Amino acid sequence: MSISLGIATGSAGVGSALLTRHTNGAQDIEYRYMSADQAHTDTGDLVRSSIGLMTTQVPTNPTTPDAIAVTYRTDEQHLVIKNALARSRRRVHLVPETEATLAYLRHTGEVAQYATVAIVDVGASGTGVSVIDQIDGTVLHSTRSSAVSGDVVDGLVYDHALAALRPSARRLVDEGDLRARCRGAKEQLSADSTSFVDADHAGGGSVEITSSTFDEIIAPVMRDLARVVRTSVSNAPRKPEAIALVGGGARIHGVARTMVDSIDAHIIAVAEPDTATAKGAALLASTGAVTAYPAVGAAEAVRTSPAAKATGALIGALIVGGLVFGYSVNALTPAEDPSVAPASTESAQTTAKSTSSTTEATGTSSDDDVTPAPAESNIIVTTTVIPDLPYSWTADPLPTTQDFTTTTPSTTPPSSSTTPESTPPTTTTPSTTESSPSLPGWPEFEWPDIPTFWPEPPENSPSLPDRNGNGSSGARSQTLDPTSKEPGPRVQQQNSIPTTSLPPETDTPPPPG
Repeated sequence: MSISLGIATGSAGVGSALLTRHTNGAQDIEYRYMSADQAHTDTGDLVRSSIGLMTTQVPTNPTTPDAIAVTYRTDEQHLVIKNALARSRRRVHLVPETEATLAYLRHTGEVAQYATVAIVDVGASGTGVSVIDQIDGTVLHSTRSSAVSGDVVDGLVYDHALAALRPSARRLVDEGDLRARCRGAKEQLSADSTSFVDADHAGGGSVEITSSTFDEIIAPVMRDLARVVRTSVSNAPRKPEAIALVGGGARIHGVARTMVDSIDAHIIAVAEPDTATAKGAALLASTGAVTAYPAVGAAEAVRTSPAAKATGALIGALIVGGLVFGYSVNALTPAEDPSVAPASTESAQTTAKSTSSTTEATGTSSDDDVTPAPAESNIIVTTTVIPDLPYSWTADPLPTTQDFTTTTPSTTPPSSSTTPESTPPTTTTPSTTESSPSLPGWPEFEWPDIPTFWPEPPENSPSLPDRNGNGSSGARSQTLDPTSKEPGPRVQQQNSIPTTSLPPETDTPPPPG
């Protein structure tokens, strides 16, 4: 048993035929039509929905067709269907509409004795006339006209029914609903001689339309149909021997009679003409001839080799890894910020712009590892330069909560680190490191004498503890002028109050001066 699916596309909807061939030669065809509405007008979406309908809901058990064929009429339809089915899990073949219709006519045997036939497809949006070589399927000539269509006939019936209503009911008529009722009346006239257009919703009652009335209504369209077919046949390189009427419009009462009266050829009235193209597509899909047509969907996915997929995944992984590595290196590398002091240094960013400490050199220290100061200089100047702050600062002569005067205790080796103002800000060596001799070129400074009006502490008085709880080292501390712009430090005598620390309780003599 084999199963094939054929789908015919149109402007008003999509027709689907599911063909099942049994092992004993019998075959069954299930046909469904999915009409387009305002929410679903895309042909590609309708085709995908039809495939799902015919494979999961129509059969008793969900099935997978052996082959699927979808017809198209124009290049635009071909592109839309191809894009819609590009990612389909099923392999779908795209077949021209005329070839699918010819396959169905050959299957019925109606055109077997004719070498050249004309297929007249009357659809909802227009009528197409194709003159074909029945032997090899070559299209000799093709014409399409929108003047003859099912929509045009529906419009004429709607105008007739609206004119038959009372004026008061016309204002209450819903146009969409009335057009749908007129379309139903038109289709009913294909089998019956009388039909009714119900307008009770507008209070207009029903409008009766007979076959003779209908022929009068659509007479202009039938004249256009005869003209279009005659023109196409006359322009073909070979005159067709038979004319086959297909499409939903072929069911309209009066179409076959108009062809018989207008064209000198055998007229073939196909049974169920609206299903001919979909059934022909299903017949092509059930044979090996369908492989001659291009396929989309699963067939294209098979062409992508596993090696190509693995290569693409590897390249993507390498790119992501490189980005992560670059970000990690950038985040872990410390920035070169001159305002950051090394470990074991003391640099307060919230203090003044520059703080200078001068310590009187005694030549000896309580720490035996301290190198004595040179003889030619009895003052060691330690300057700490802090980068410029975004605000100005002036030394407070009488600090209340924070003392900006730095005193170096004798227990801590003094250090010297100077940086000229012309160079970028640098971090000085902390006071815990060894002191270095004065650099050449720096001016010598003398401490001012202690004012006489200050009381002199007794020499043997006990040492006062500093803020850290340690005894005073006897070093004299001065605060330098932070606003000075000269090469060397300038002692600020007005804003800084020199202090004299008491000597420690050791045998070390007090500093001179």
